[in-house]
Amino acid sequence: MLIGCAVAAVALASATSGPASPVTTTTVVSINRAQLYADQLSHAAGCPSDPDAPVRKPSWSSAPAMTIDPGASYSAHVVTDAGSFTITLDAAAAPKSVDNFVFLARHGYFECLTFFRAVPQSYLDNHDVTHQLSAFAASGDPTGSGSGGPGYEYSEVRSAAADAITQFGTVVMIDMRTGDARAAYGSQFMIIAGTPHPSPQNSEPFGYVSSGIDVVQEISGDGNATPGDDGRSPRVVHRIFEVTITQG
Repeated sequence: MLIGCAVAAVALASATSGPASPVTTTTVVSINRAQLYADQLSHAAGCPSDPDAPVRKPSWSSAPAMTIDPGASYSAHVVTDAGSFTITLDAAAAPKSVDNFVFLARHGYFECLTFFRAVPQSYLDNHDVTHQLSAFAASGDPTGSGSGGPGYEYSEVRSAAADAITQFGTVVMIDMRTGDARAAYGSQFMIIAGTPHPSPQNSEPFGYVSSGIDVVQEISGDGNATPGDDGRSPRVVHRIFEVTITQG
């Protein structure tokens, strides 16, 4: 008799309590506030809101004709969401690369392009061991993939030896045909933000950061510290707003 009463009580409770309340779960979303701030600055400067969005740029069928004076001095003032820096261009040592950079800058080619690869100077592994990396920041690709360019390629008479060490602050053109014996350059360039740094294969030094190297170090410091990812997918993707060329 007691068992019957207990069963009836359970049935009554089930009938009067209604369906069980749904379980509410809370998803914690990690917000990259530094990236949000960089994107806000970039959008205010007229760039796409999404740093991963390809930027439409003009394309040319051949490299520009030489217009600079190799005997003159040139500098490039680069404005980014992280601040500004100045590159002193070495027209005497790398006339084609300087002429190419000046041509692209004067056509607004670098505006809104990302630093699609960036590596900080050091990182901590899961054993809390500090490893030193070859810090750098790379830009000049409108696709952000590392394979884009202005539609043409050119070669320079001089390129860094495979075992050379590129000094802190040096700016080099990136070889678009990695592994090919003949170097070919387009619009992609790399700024060395740490020292020493083994020169990328067939890279072409064409200038150095003469002021604002701390801005470049901030950009590289926000990079991807996982060597296997080769600096891609930086923790914070920074962008170029403007490059102004000055002839001295």
